[in-house]
Amino acid sequence: MIRLVRRVEMPVPTLAGWGVVVVILLSVSVVFIGTVHPFLAVDQPLGSGSLVVEGWMSRKEVLDTITLFESEGYDRIYTTGGPIPQGSYLALLYPNHKTHAEIAANQFRQAGVTEDRVVAAPRGLVVSHRTYFSALALRLKLVADGLVGRQIDILTAGTHARRSRLLYQAALEDVAKVGVKAIPPTSYDPDRWWTSSSGVRTVIGETIAYCYAKFLFYPNIERDIAQLELAQN
Repeated sequence: MIRLVRRVEMPVPTLAGWGVVVVILLSVSVVFIGTVHPFLAVDQPLGSGSLVVEGWMSRKEVLDTITLFESEGYDRIYTTGGPIPQGSYLALLYPNHKTHAEIAANQFRQAGVTEDRVVAAPRGLVVSHRTYFSALALRLKLVADGLVGRQIDILTAGTHARRSRLLYQAALEDVAKVGVKAIPPTSYDPDRWWTSSSGVRTVIGETIAYCYAKFLFYPNIERDIAQLELAQN
């Protein structure tokens, strides 16, 4: 006779055991809530060299960097970012610019930063790993201009900082030393991010994105540059 099921013994936690499990989960949750935001929003600038501004940030965030740029004595600003979606409000506002990098550079020039101190490093249309490919576009620009060995500080929004630094370091290996400056968020309180829907979406999303970039993303500089150059043509 063929038997389709069989009886097995399986240990299960006692009431005290479940209590220990609950305490462990609560402890991990408390530690995560208290440490994840400062971990992601790392602020470790080198304080010299060039400033790299991610052009997808808001106009206010972009222009607020001028004070930092002038006070810290950076020699120039590089703006990065990819194509503007067709039909978006940015395409209507800036019909002569095709990328976020170009728009950010234009905003700096309109605010009074001289032409020779603002350099746009736009990337082509890629469907994934946009921050990494933006960093590769900057790599191509630095190499083309004979500026290998630079120090750069990436200026980016809050919890995006640690992931930006990780991906820029990967893309700029042997070309530039990378620091990062995180802009504090304005849509939620970073010390109580879990009390705001904006804070929860931002922190949880960036936590997942950082873990993916750290543990599941395997860049290949030569292959990826070839892909980027194809996208830019």
